[in-house]
Amino acid sequence: MHPVAHIDPRWSPSVDRSAGSRSARSNRRHPQLIRESCLRAWRLTLRARLRLSVMRFSISIAVVLMCTFLARLAPAHPASGIVVDDRGHVFFLDTGEPGGFRGVIWRIDSQGSLTAVHNQGGHFLALDRDNVFSHADLGGWFRSRRTQWLQRIVVPGGASTLIQADGSPIVMGRDGSLYYASAEQLERAGVAQIARLAADGTLRTPTPTLPAVAEELGGIRGLAVGHDDDLYVGYENAIQKITSGRVATLVANIAPKDCDADLPAGGRLPFLRGIAVNSRGVVYAAATGCRCVIRVTGDRVDTMLKSERPWSPTGVATLGDEVFVLEYTNAHGNAKDWRPRVRKLKRDGTAATLVTISPEDRARAGAAR
Repeated sequence: MHPVAHIDPRWSPSVDRSAGSRSARSNRRHPQLIRESCLRAWRLTLRARLRLSVMRFSISIAVVLMCTFLARLAPAHPASGIVVDDRGHVFFLDTGEPGGFRGVIWRIDSQGSLTAVHNQGGHFLALDRDNVFSHADLGGWFRSRRTQWLQRIVVPGGASTLIQADGSPIVMGRDGSLYYASAEQLERAGVAQIARLAADGTLRTPTPTLPAVAEELGGIRGLAVGHDDDLYVGYENAIQKITSGRVATLVANIAPKDCDADLPAGGRLPFLRGIAVNSRGVVYAAATGCRCVIRVTGDRVDTMLKSERPWSPTGVATLGDEVFVLEYTNAHGNAKDWRPRVRKLKRDGTAATLVTISPEDRARAGAAR
């Protein structure tokens, strides 16, 4: 009997690979696709070993080693997941690394205390305030390839639950649906379309014609829901609002002043990532490629926060008029160099750092598992 390697279920065939589009080319750069190839190579390796084909087994082993090496070198990005519950508790993702640090979901309570609430961290985070998905079989839906990988996290002592994803942005709608960026095939994570997942597993899209627009704008990078239940979509350099299936562009060709450029290969400045909408309909976006946070009011764009190197904003969350910003070091560098912190924007335009995650914090979280 031969040993079978453990493969993290997040690194699986759930990201769109359709050919031809700019968004597809972006997806091919995603390390998750390389890991999918690793998974196929491993299966071939087991088959070859069982058939006692020495040459075939040796070739398959070489492929596994090579694709694992490439997965570590492939361009990736740290988390943009940050949410705030009604009690003022801030939850944010500390991204894991395949083969190493598994990641953490952290909580900053209303008194400023830091606690690790989950010992696995992906990239995207949503808050299920009303526990709509409490009985949803997210794991089963993923295994049967009905949805992308989604994980529900019960927070000790909390009234709400969290849902995290690794393949694409997610957000809870006020209609009780979970929205995520998908491929044109809704069951796959991607950057071309928006999938609306109901708690009973029903999957639909509110925007049938969106893929052509998403391709032109470089692919979906962030999602948010306003208090009017309108859906906001962030692209690399544009933000749109979707009302009852109708798509309207709020701002495009965004160009923050004094941009401190840090752009991934093939990206467009300011390379927006996480977005959020406050109670008055004001949109905030992490302009990761310019190391700043922008505010969109009507068609006006203002820079609200500029981060110093090596920090870059990757995600934002709001509670009333308060704005919380997730930042990472070396956001477009090696995963081993990523380290998160959370800052809070004050009304006078200054920012206070709530927490900076240290190696010691990660070590304590690991010891508590």
